[in-house]
Amino acid sequence: MTIEMSIVGSLCLLASTFKSPDGEAMRQHGFFYGWTPLTLVMFLPLFDFRNLILRTVRLFSGLCVKRRT
Repeated sequence: MTIEMSIVGSLCLLASTFKSPDGEAMRQHGFFYGWTPLTLVMFLPLFDFRNLILRTVRLFSGLCVKRRT
């Protein structure tokens, strides 16, 4: 993903929060309203696991590209 795609995606996300009912709730209560420590305990390991998978895929795809050239 490029920086340009990230910027456009972020702008679309911000624009949608102003138009949706969820955006109104976020403005009133904050983004992390209703989150508990259990939520973080469940969320953080998934984030680490996804990064591990992405690193592995990038490693092997890089090796395949180097072998072909």
